[in-house]
Amino acid sequence: MSDSILITGGAGFLGRYLAQFYAEKHWDVTVLDDLSCPNSTFDCQPLQHPRIRKVHGSIFDTELMQELVQAHQYISHMASVVGVAETIDNPLDTARNITGTIALAAMVTEDHVVIFGCLGLRGVQAQVRDLDHLVDLLRDLAIDQHGLHPCQSS
Repeated sequence: MSDSILITGGAGFLGRYLAQFYAEKHWDVTVLDDLSCPNSTFDCQPLQHPRIRKVHGSIFDTELMQELVQAHQYISHMASVVGVAETIDNPLDTARNITGTIALAAMVTEDHVVIFGCLGLRGVQAQVRDLDHLVDLLRDLAIDQHGLHPCQSS
Protein backbone atom coordinates (compact mmCIF):
# COMPACT_ATOMS: atom_id res chain seq x y z
CA MET A 1 0.00 0.00 0.00
CA SER A 2 2.16 2.87 -1.17
CA ASP A 3 1.77 5.66 -3.69
CA SER A 4 -1.79 4.63 -4.46
CA ILE A 5 -5.05 6.38 -3.79
CA LEU A 6 -8.71 5.41 -3.93
CA ILE A 7 -11.03 8.23 -4.94
CA THR A 8 -14.71 7.55 -4.29
CA GLY A 9 -16.94 9.63 -6.52
CA GLY A 10 -13.91 10.01 -8.75
CA ALA A 11 -15.84 10.36 -12.02
CA GLY A 12 -17.44 13.62 -10.87
CA PHE A 13 -16.20 17.10 -11.63
CA LEU A 14 -13.70 17.40 -8.78
CA GLY A 15 -12.77 13.73 -8.51
CA ARG A 16 -11.68 13.36 -12.12
CA TYR A 17 -9.19 16.23 -11.85
CA LEU A 18 -7.90 14.98 -8.53
CA ALA A 19 -7.37 11.55 -10.13
CA GLN A 20 -5.50 13.16 -13.02
CA PHE A 21 -3.33 15.14 -10.61
CA TYR A 22 -2.24 12.02 -8.71
CA ALA A 23 -1.71 9.98 -11.89
CA GLU A 24 0.54 12.70 -13.29
CA LYS A 25 2.53 12.52 -10.03
CA HIS A 26 3.08 8.79 -10.75
CA TRP A 27 0.56 7.50 -8.22
CA ASP A 28 -1.63 4.50 -8.97
CA VAL A 29 -5.19 5.77 -8.83
CA THR A 30 -8.42 3.84 -8.43
CA VAL A 31 -11.57 5.79 -9.20
CA LEU A 32 -14.80 4.34 -7.79
CA ASP A 33 -18.09 5.82 -8.96
CA ASP A 34 -21.65 4.60 -9.42
CA LEU A 35 -22.14 7.22 -12.17
CA SER A 36 -25.43 8.33 -10.60
CA CYS A 37 -24.80 12.07 -11.01
CA PRO A 38 -25.56 13.55 -14.43
CA ASN A 39 -22.01 14.91 -14.88
CA SER A 40 -20.24 11.74 -13.68
CA THR A 41 -18.54 9.83 -16.47
CA PHE A 42 -15.53 7.60 -17.03
CA ASP A 43 -15.46 8.82 -20.64
CA CYS A 44 -13.59 12.07 -20.06
CA GLN A 45 -10.05 13.16 -20.84
CA PRO A 46 -8.76 13.45 -17.24
CA LEU A 47 -9.59 9.78 -16.50
CA GLN A 48 -7.81 8.39 -19.57
CA HIS A 49 -4.38 8.31 -17.94
CA PRO A 50 -2.87 4.78 -17.91
CA ARG A 51 -2.28 4.94 -14.13
CA ILE A 52 -6.03 5.38 -13.48
CA ARG A 53 -8.17 2.30 -12.88
CA LYS A 54 -11.90 2.96 -13.22
CA VAL A 55 -14.34 0.89 -11.13
CA HIS A 56 -18.08 1.16 -11.69
CA GLY A 57 -19.44 0.44 -8.24
CA SER A 58 -20.89 1.90 -5.08
CA ILE A 59 -19.65 2.83 -1.63
CA PHE A 60 -22.60 0.74 -0.44
CA ASP A 61 -21.03 -2.46 -1.83
CA THR A 62 -19.34 -3.60 1.37
CA GLU A 63 -17.30 -6.41 -0.19
CA LEU A 64 -15.98 -4.16 -2.96
CA MET A 65 -15.20 -1.35 -0.52
CA GLN A 66 -13.31 -3.66 1.84
CA GLU A 67 -11.19 -4.88 -1.08
CA LEU A 68 -10.45 -1.34 -2.28
CA VAL A 69 -9.77 0.08 1.20
CA GLN A 70 -7.34 -2.74 1.96
CA ALA A 71 -5.47 -2.05 -1.28
CA HIS A 72 -5.00 1.71 -0.73
CA GLN A 73 -3.32 3.64 2.06
CA TYR A 74 -4.73 6.95 0.82
CA ILE A 75 -8.44 7.48 0.29
CA SER A 76 -10.19 10.61 -0.93
CA HIS A 77 -13.90 10.29 -0.22
CA MET A 78 -15.68 12.48 -2.75
CA ALA A 79 -18.86 10.40 -3.19
CA SER A 80 -21.72 12.56 -2.03
CA VAL A 81 -25.11 13.95 -2.77
CA VAL A 82 -24.36 17.01 -4.89
CA GLY A 83 -25.84 20.40 -4.14
CA VAL A 84 -27.54 22.05 -1.22
CA ALA A 85 -30.94 21.98 -2.94
CA GLU A 86 -30.52 18.25 -3.60
CA THR A 87 -29.77 17.54 0.05
CA ILE A 88 -32.79 19.55 1.17
CA ASP A 89 -35.16 18.13 -1.45
CA ASN A 90 -34.06 14.51 -0.87
CA PRO A 91 -33.23 14.08 2.82
CA LEU A 92 -33.47 10.28 2.66
CA ASP A 93 -30.84 10.12 -0.09
CA THR A 94 -28.66 12.44 1.98
CA ALA A 95 -29.04 10.25 5.07
CA ARG A 96 -28.28 7.15 3.00
CA ASN A 97 -25.14 8.82 1.68
CA ILE A 98 -24.00 9.55 5.22
CA THR A 99 -24.31 5.84 6.05
CA GLY A 100 -21.88 5.11 3.22
CA THR A 101 -19.41 7.59 4.70
CA ILE A 102 -19.80 6.01 8.14
CA ALA A 103 -19.27 2.52 6.68
CA LEU A 104 -16.08 3.72 4.94
CA ALA A 105 -14.83 5.32 8.16
CA ALA A 106 -15.36 2.00 9.97
CA MET A 107 -13.19 0.17 7.41
CA VAL A 108 -10.08 2.31 7.67
CA THR A 109 -7.22 1.67 10.06
CA GLU A 110 -4.68 3.95 11.68
CA ASP A 111 -2.42 3.28 8.68
CA HIS A 112 -4.85 4.99 6.30
CA VAL A 113 -4.89 8.66 5.40
CA VAL A 114 -8.46 9.65 4.58
CA ILE A 115 -9.45 12.92 2.98
CA PHE A 116 -13.14 13.54 3.52
CA GLY A 117 -13.71 15.83 0.56
CA CYS A 118 -17.47 15.33 0.28
CA LEU A 119 -17.95 18.83 -0.96
CA GLY A 120 -21.50 18.62 -2.23
CA LEU A 121 -21.34 22.29 -3.22
CA ARG A 122 -21.97 23.27 -6.82
CA GLY A 123 -20.43 26.69 -6.09
CA VAL A 124 -17.01 25.10 -5.74
CA GLN A 125 -17.08 24.24 -9.45
CA ALA A 126 -17.42 27.91 -10.35
CA GLN A 127 -14.61 28.89 -7.97
CA VAL A 128 -12.02 26.45 -9.34
CA ARG A 129 -9.64 28.37 -11.60
CA ASP A 130 -7.20 25.58 -12.44
CA LEU A 131 -5.86 22.26 -11.18
CA ASP A 132 -3.50 23.84 -8.63
CA HIS A 133 -6.38 25.87 -7.22
CA LEU A 134 -8.49 22.70 -6.96
CA VAL A 135 -5.71 20.93 -5.07
CA ASP A 136 -5.42 23.90 -2.70
CA LEU A 137 -9.17 23.77 -2.05
CA LEU A 138 -9.03 20.05 -1.35
CA ARG A 139 -5.95 20.41 0.84
CA ASP A 140 -7.77 22.99 2.95
CA LEU A 141 -10.57 20.48 3.51
CA ALA A 142 -8.28 17.51 4.20
CA ILE A 143 -8.39 15.54 7.43
CA ASP A 144 -4.96 14.04 7.93
CA GLN A 145 -3.89 12.38 11.16
CA HIS A 146 -0.29 11.93 9.92
CA GLY A 147 0.59 15.56 9.24
CA LEU A 148 1.27 14.91 5.54
CA HIS A 149 -1.19 15.41 2.77
CA PRO A 150 -0.46 13.47 -0.44
CA CYS A 151 -1.10 16.60 -2.52
CA GLN A 152 1.94 18.28 -1.03
CA SER A 153 4.98 18.50 -3.26
CA SER A 154 8.00 16.51 -2.20
